[in-house]
Amino acid sequence: MIENKSYKIEGKLDETGKGMLLKLKIKFKIMSNFLRNYFDKTM
Repeated sequence: MIENKSYKIEGKLDETGKGMLLKLKIKFKIMSNFLRNYFDKTM
């Protein structure tokens, strides 16, 4: 019973970690696109 609980908590943490990574990846993509567009305009 205790083992099952800890496994569930680890699973939840893993899911939130994946969500955080995905958000960071999306933010990074938006930022890189923004910077690329900005430099294309200034060059």
